[in-house]
Amino acid sequence: MKDPKIFSLGRQKGAKNLILVPYRNSKLIFMDYYYRDFGSAITAFYTTALLKLKTALPSFTLIPKSFHTKLVNLLSFEKSIDFQEEEGYSEFSKLYYLEGEQKKEILNFFNPERIKVFQQNPGWHVFAEGNYLVVYKEHRRLRVLPY
Repeated sequence: MKDPKIFSLGRQKGAKNLILVPYRNSKLIFMDYYYRDFGSAITAFYTTALLKLKTALPSFTLIPKSFHTKLVNLLSFEKSIDFQEEEGYSEFSKLYYLEGEQKKEILNFFNPERIKVFQQNPGWHVFAEGNYLVVYKEHRRLRVLPY
């Protein structure tokens, strides 16, 4: 698995509060991933979910659109995979930058139900590589509530 962007940032990296959940003959791993930026005394924390699947997914990166992603899209050969207006998902394409080499397979992965979830919950980062799926929200740490 290529390291998703979050796992390649900074120095003094690690994970705390690991929770392993059996899921369909696999494991779903929740963790508070942390790292310290180079030259900074501030530690960044993200609550991250990592899922190892039985079958491979098309490799893709889904991140919130920003000035940076719009600039990259404008200046590079790697263009965001956008859904057409007539498909009714233009809001998804306004919210997210989606890239990957297997365009047809990626478009098939993002079915109407998945698109709706991301449209209603903006700000998520998703990385798929081989059998791994990593999901997190930037600069967010989820509270653990007693149950």
